[in-house]
Amino acid sequence: NPFPTFVPNCHRYCTLLFTGIFCLWTLFFLFFRLKSRHSCTSGTNPSGRIAPAAKMMPTPCSLRSVTGLARAIFVFGFIARAVQALDIVVPDLSPILDTPKFLVSDIFVVKPGTEKGGCDAYDVNQWYQDAVTLVTSAKEAVAAAVSAGESGDTKADSLKYLQTFFDVRPLKTAQTEFTDRTAKMTGKFSETMNQNPSKALTFCPENIQDVIDALVDDSEGDVDDKPWIFCDSTWTVEEAWDDTARATAKEPNPDGKPIREVYKDWYQPNYVDRKAAIDAATTQEDKDALIQPFFPFWSDDFKAYIFDVTGDYCSRTGNFAGTDDNFQPNSMTFCAKNFNSDHYAKLDDLPAVTKGRVSIKDLEVTGLTFLHETFHFALLNEHTPDLAYLLTEITKKKPLDLTGEIMTADESIRNPESYTLFALAYHLGKLNPDYTFASGMSYKPR
Repeated sequence: NPFPTFVPNCHRYCTLLFTGIFCLWTLFFLFFRLKSRHSCTSGTNPSGRIAPAAKMMPTPCSLRSVTGLARAIFVFGFIARAVQALDIVVPDLSPILDTPKFLVSDIFVVKPGTEKGGCDAYDVNQWYQDAVTLVTSAKEAVAAAVSAGESGDTKADSLKYLQTFFDVRPLKTAQTEFTDRTAKMTGKFSETMNQNPSKALTFCPENIQDVIDALVDDSEGDVDDKPWIFCDSTWTVEEAWDDTARATAKEPNPDGKPIREVYKDWYQPNYVDRKAAIDAATTQEDKDALIQPFFPFWSDDFKAYIFDVTGDYCSRTGNFAGTDDNFQPNSMTFCAKNFNSDHYAKLDDLPAVTKGRVSIKDLEVTGLTFLHETFHFALLNEHTPDLAYLLTEITKKKPLDLTGEIMTADESIRNPESYTLFALAYHLGKLNPDYTFASGMSYKPR
């Protein structure tokens, strides 16, 4: 970082400096006034009568003190005004030194309007801002846990959060494992992989820092690769393989050919090969085990075909969002109409917690869904399988429905919902300092 950390707060430090000078000046002033007190008069002549104006004695001490202080206050006020003006001339370097402050439209293209995936009816920027706040809290939590682990403070509350949500424990016998896992979560493991590429075969590059970077990276500007956000799945229209292919940037002259001929690389595995596999299957169980086929969808926004499983994704009430990292630009589709009505609209709406045994699931906000999808977007779907959504599965109180086994630490580190609930729990602890949410619900630490 080429910039000194004090530059963004220059006006603050200047104010403190001048305040200190003013205080020293005042003490110096009063000290010498008291020391020279014997030379002061009461404002009357020795006889006790009021002195004539022409023969007035020297200015009384009290009056001189008040006058001096008034001058000092006037000068200090002028200095303070000048320091305030520094806000105009000192550049704001907080994007370099801290988590940058952006609008969602600085990072993503948000589909306008209220139809075909338009987001004007929803406060997408609030979802984004809350996601940034939550993932920053997650990073703070891991940093605090790492510090506690290194110092041997095994009773630190931050370590309890890690243990609950990721089964990461700072045991002396597993110090290397603890360091590797926490480094992997915060992004430091990426540096390790660069230094020792062979470790990349063992550890996937999922980490909190990558998600933060994705949320604050505005380097794409207005170029074609800037990721998009849609607020329902009607921004694409499903078509049949035999439909006439439309012209696209990649295929500008389809010459009236059907989609299956123009996009053979998609048609072959998703129709021809799949049909052969179905014909070869001897049982219905074998047929059901086959991966779902993809079909062509036309996107008028991208003027291109996107290939996905059949159907209107958001028409299924259990779907809340999906991320497409195969097509450029990437996109996140939020099924906003399916969002839980009992979720709080934003973090600022969360009530104060005044009792124990309040579950973090009762304090969820819409921004959690945005954060969840950002993990898929930043780290790729391939590395972030949705293994668990339920708090009881994530906190290892019950086995996974998918496997029938308790989720392992490595599975937790790959599971996006583990991070979102971990971030929410730690943030709730910050908002309610009398309680900890390390177990997934509120309780007062002893």
